[in-house]
Amino acid sequence: MVNFILIFLILNILFLLLLFKQYRLIDIYDHPDTILKKHENSMPVFGGILFYGNFIIFYLIDIMYFDYFFNNLNRFSLIFLISSTGILIMGLLDDKYNFTPIKKVFIILIFSTILIFSNPNLLITTLDLDLLSTIELNNYSFLFTIMCVFIFINAYNMLDGVDLNIAFYNFFLLIFFFYKSNYNFIFLTFIIANSFFLALNFFKRSYFGNNGAYFFSFIISILSILYFNSSENVNEEDLVLVMLFPVIELIRLFISRVAINKSPFAGDNNHFHHISVKYFGRVWGIVFCQILIALPLLCDYLFKLNMWFNILIFLVLYLSSFYYFKFLLLNKSE
Repeated sequence: MVNFILIFLILNILFLLLLFKQYRLIDIYDHPDTILKKHENSMPVFGGILFYGNFIIFYLIDIMYFDYFFNNLNRFSLIFLISSTGILIMGLLDDKYNFTPIKKVFIILIFSTILIFSNPNLLITTLDLDLLSTIELNNYSFLFTIMCVFIFINAYNMLDGVDLNIAFYNFFLLIFFFYKSNYNFIFLTFIIANSFFLALNFFKRSYFGNNGAYFFSFIISILSILYFNSSENVNEEDLVLVMLFPVIELIRLFISRVAINKSPFAGDNNHFHHISVKYFGRVWGIVFCQILIALPLLCDYLFKLNMWFNILIFLVLYLSSFYYFKFLLLNKSE
């Protein structure tokens, strides 16, 4: 493992030096607009490129030497590469040209469908949740699986928009899956890549961008289903709890936007991390978000609480915190 880490540390340093030197060839920046994007300068957005570069290196080395994940070059590994590349390109084009929501939905569904059809282990066929009898999905397996991938990809995007928030959530997911997968090196690869992104984001040298958000959430959603179906270490409750925060955030934002006759796909500054950072400040606002994100899983592991009780506790804390902070900020501004 030590040699693996050293190799990828060196490769990431070289890759980033090349990326900064040649970034004019990519020429994709997040420009301030004083409305939603209030940063001072135009910022390069290459989170997805950084993760994709690590993914490609791991992919090639794994197929040729390691056999940690891909084992060999087969139909699934090839389609996985093609689909993830397609999602990255969509994210890059969206960062540059601002695709319509319908176009992004179509592209995500196409690549997700192709990949899921390539591997039977990507179909969620049964669900076994606390207090409920086993649910056999049968003919609805494909539809349910696609829906799960699509919802998580869109929910994950709800966490982007404030420095460090997405990087810390990435660590939360990656460390969880690294442990649950018996330390599979594909997650270690992304942990190393995320460490570099965290440093870049902290020093305001790069944003994750839509290319990063779509690529990473697509990869994680696929890997989570694979390990859910192939490993006894990952169960339904685990996945619900580690992905609970962004999904609830997605639902709340969808309802709140529709309630004021606004498009559910329209951006705003009504995200939990926006309110938390305004109330606590840049660092402690993100810390509070991450505590809330990790709380359901921590309660599950420390106190062995029922999943539904965990969700209830989270919902109470999430909603009460959000509206309390918002109320205080509103009164303060008046």
